[in-house]
Amino acid sequence: GYNVPKSLEGNLALPFTLFVIIWALLTALAILRSSWFAQGFYRDLLALGGFAALVVGFFWQVLLLTEYLVPKGGGDLASFLYPVYFFAARNLQEGVIPLWNPYQFGGMPFAADMQTGMFYPINLLALLLVRPFSYQAMEGLAIVHYFLAACFMYVYLRGMAIGRLGAFGGGVVFAFSGFAVAHLGHLNMLESVIWLPLVLFFFHRAWSTKRLSWAIAAGTAYGVSILPGHIQMTLYLGLFLTLYWIWAIISDLWSNRRTGWRLPSFRRVAALPLTLIVAFGLAAVQLIPSFELTGLSIRAAISYEKAVEYAVSPFGLISLAVPHFFGPDSSNFWGIKGNLTEAYGYAGIVAMLMAALALTLTSRRNTWRWFFGLAALAFLLLSLGQD
Repeated sequence: GYNVPKSLEGNLALPFTLFVIIWALLTALAILRSSWFAQGFYRDLLALGGFAALVVGFFWQVLLLTEYLVPKGGGDLASFLYPVYFFAARNLQEGVIPLWNPYQFGGMPFAADMQTGMFYPINLLALLLVRPFSYQAMEGLAIVHYFLAACFMYVYLRGMAIGRLGAFGGGVVFAFSGFAVAHLGHLNMLESVIWLPLVLFFFHRAWSTKRLSWAIAAGTAYGVSILPGHIQMTLYLGLFLTLYWIWAIISDLWSNRRTGWRLPSFRRVAALPLTLIVAFGLAAVQLIPSFELTGLSIRAAISYEKAVEYAVSPFGLISLAVPHFFGPDSSNFWGIKGNLTEAYGYAGIVAMLMAALALTLTSRRNTWRWFFGLAALAFLLLSLGQD
């Protein structure tokens, strides 16, 4: 195991207790004074409370037992990320922006390394305020992002006219999917990917309302998702958003086919470029120095074989239905490349059955069901390797 310092002055139960009190008071106010809020707002608050309860139930040992450590054995969260975050917190709390790290390789750039996640707003707030910055703070950052993942997906699905129950189920599936849980120790990956639903929510509003202010909001959310420092997730989110935009254009052309195949309005077409400009402009504080540092790293150029090292085996697709079919490491006995942590796409049998029903039962006028179905198939095929 790891000798990781954890705060002995209390546990994470206090901030969650404060959250529960605030949530309960706001929910009671929304019920008793419903005219002050949007119709049915208290139901949305109940859904958020449900997400919080599930997160507490999932992480109860971390919240209530000071000595409990997640992920089991520490993983990258303890051995790699915690020392980096602790160094950043110590410097920032002393009023110093840590541009240089004298403790590695005789000294190397620190802030230019994307994986420090120092400019990510939630990280920055924790690094400045949590004193001392213990490993418990790292666990707290991870836990908060599971809650945010559920909330962001709920917001997006409600924006797509999905009922509250369906949106709640979508939030649960997204936050507690095999991918999210398996990458508990890869905090920067988790912090990045959970913003996708919020980016899509703002972008869809920009498209449907033809207001570029929503595209600026989408760009802001996308820019924030870049700052935790996981460039693969940044590229995947950008690819998915681009496909989302292309599908919206094609759908708009198809819906207007009887009136002459009119192109979408300028504001709709401009939504994606504006989103990307805002996003990369916001994240430039991290992207520019990281780009320069990457050119000096051992990963400045890697072979194709190395890049697809963790590709999913076609035989490994059975783990989508039976996640532990091959055990924790499929190469030990089966000789299949990859492992459960790096390629864990299980989302639940019920979730996949409900997704299949949605594809078949949703109204034919809802073209987005086909987008998500085809996107799931396309990205599944892209994940496959040669073995």
